[in-house]
Amino acid sequence: MKKRIHQRKGFTLTETLAAVAIVAMVACAGAAVTTSVFTVRVHMTEAADASTLGSTLLQELANELRFGQNIVVSDHSVTLDSAAYGHAAIAVTDGRVTAGGGPILADAAYGGLSVTTLDFIGGDGSIGIQLALSGCDGELWTGELSVTPLNGHQ
Repeated sequence: MKKRIHQRKGFTLTETLAAVAIVAMVACAGAAVTTSVFTVRVHMTEAADASTLGSTLLQELANELRFGQNIVVSDHSVTLDSAAYGHAAIAVTDGRVTAGGGPILADAAYGGLSVTTLDFIGGDGSIGIQLALSGCDGELWTGELSVTPLNGHQ
């Protein structure tokens, strides 16, 4: 009698299914991590943009107040005579800071951010500015700055 030698060629169905299940689990874990990383990236980018925009707005407002004339602070708002805007009230319109009806910064500077709070507080020769910005996740940035106008204020 001849003995047959069985040589095993290929994979069994069980081995193939096990390999497919392992690859699927690794792919799902990778997708979850990738989604999480992209979400964190979006939030961090938005927070950084809010910080940059807030600092820029505070600096622009400070310059207008520092060099403006006939500055009047009342009811948490301000009017002034400005070289750039003429006789102007600084306000928030549609989430953008405006002076005399015109924008302080171009709309492109805001991205998906909007100004939620702009408050002016006068006292003792200086003017305090309070600013808050929000984005998709609510309030992202708040800042304060005190400015002493070179020409005084009322």
